[in-house]
Amino acid sequence: MEIKGTSVSNVISFVETNYTNKVELFKEKLPEKSRELYDNPVFSSNWYDLDDAYLNPILTIANVFYNNEKIKAANDVGKYSALRALKGVYKIFVQISSVDFVLKRATRIFSTYYAEPAKIEVSEANKNNIVVTILGFDESQILIFDAISGWINGLMSIVSKREYFVDVKTKNENGSLIGIVNVKFV
Repeated sequence: MEIKGTSVSNVISFVETNYTNKVELFKEKLPEKSRELYDNPVFSSNWYDLDDAYLNPILTIANVFYNNEKIKAANDVGKYSALRALKGVYKIFVQISSVDFVLKRATRIFSTYYAEPAKIEVSEANKNNIVVTILGFDESQILIFDAISGWINGLMSIVSKREYFVDVKTKNENGSLIGIVNVKFV
């Protein structure tokens, strides 16, 4: 599975923004393939290996800065990515749009950041909740669901005028891992 460079650059930007004096420590702790990648420029239009470029660096962030709390680290990186992507004109656009409209558009955009067979779609939307279904990732890549959930949480913090909470669950159906992100409105 591959991921677009835009998402990869958000990981290093997250570390540079939140742990300014510890960027080198982060890079030292990365697995060798990830370190080699992060020691070179990351191009937003290029495709990178999901594990080496994104998931393993998030695991390193969890280990170095989050007392090994992987889910929290993935959520925070995902939320940071959304807030970074949705600024300026985009922020104004999402603020004046309905939540389900924005989430449906966001899931279309998500699909351009992950290579086939990844699929992310709004499977249910009503006044009380929105359900986003994520397909096509291996069991070893389960942390991606938490990063996407964090991204959705970041988006919701800009868009929603109502209180909400974001929950992510996984299930294994016929050997396929499925992520289900549920946004519930209070």
